[in-house]
Amino acid sequence: MKEKTKERILAGLLANTTVTATASATGISEATIYRYLKDDGFKQEYEDRRRAMLADNCHALQAGMSKAIEELVAVIDDDDPSPQVRLNAIDMLLRHSYRLTEQIEIMERLDKLEKMTE
Repeated sequence: MKEKTKERILAGLLANTTVTATASATGISEATIYRYLKDDGFKQEYEDRRRAMLADNCHALQAGMSKAIEELVAVIDDDDPSPQVRLNAIDMLLRHSYRLTEQIEIMERLDKLEKMTE
């Protein structure tokens, strides 16, 4: 594998949603991209980079959560917005709180199961 081609394909796959879009963006044929994707080492590197990119994006979102929560609470506490706007903010806060609580509980249960199998 040519290192320069490999890097261009990896960058293209991470920046685009399809092989067709990657081929268009990089100028590398779809056939070549598919050939690289058949290589286990390449696939593993792509998956590793994709997971790292997702983790980075998740951390960025988490960093903004406190501000988003503060803004929602400010809308809820403000008497100026219409009752519907306030109800929407309340609904959003409650729905997302429930989802986050559910996910935390699932993660805790998974941790316990993993420890039991070690």
